Amino acid sequence: MEMLGQAAKAILRQETATILLTGKQSDDINARIASIRDSMTDMDSTFDKEKAEERIASLAGGVARIRVGAATEVELKDKKLRYEDAVNSVKNALKYGVLPGGGTTFLYLKRYRDEVVEEMKREGLDDEIFGADILFEALSEPMRQIAENAGKHGNFVVSKCLDKEFGWGFNAASLTYENLLTAGVLDAATVTENSLANSVSIASLVLTSGGMVVEDEEGMRQLEKEQAMDYARAAGGMM
Repeated sequence: MEMLGQAAKAILRQETATILLTGKQSDDINARIASIRDSMTDMDSTFDKEKAEERIASLAGGVARIRVGAATEVELKDKKLRYEDAVNSVKNALKYGVLPGGGTTFLYLKRYRDEVVEEMKREGLDDEIFGADILFEALSEPMRQIAENAGKHGNFVVSKCLDKEFGWGFNAASLTYENLLTAGVLDAATVTENSLANSVSIASLVLTSGGMVVEDEEGMRQLEKEQAMDYARAAGGMM
């Protein structure tokens, strides 16, 4: 038992077990991490290196508890999903890096349109150029929509940021134009990449399918109103 050491707290559940240390083991843990890093230099297998990195992450990682409260069950579920998204974004940012947020990265990519089109022409992809133009035209929409949501004129904000250096954009929180990298307005690189890929996938689906089924909220309200009037007339006729 003496070799097992001590823990400040242990949380045991049906499928998981979390052990919180007292802090006295930090020197031993750091020594073990250093030992694993040294052994990685002699590893030729990618699999072994990945397992070693996972082991280091497990030893060096900590545990944080976020308590989420709300007035209703619906609001609670919404908040939990938002916190989960935030935590996953931070994890991706730590692993793959960050990019300036607020649609700044997408707007910056618009300046590479001519280079991409010329490369497509050299490869004989003339029919695909039309699709590329649609994509490059849409890259300014995230910043335009963010500006509109902040009460600003979207086209004006986009024109102000269009030719600026990388990272420079519109901060919707402070309503200022600044370097968003230094201001802390950031997006995880994988989130930015996946959002663009998913948007292209959905747009391609719409173009190839010719139509989609969506919920018409205004139409539903009108239908409910008409049904209520029909019920009222029917009830009046029965009296």
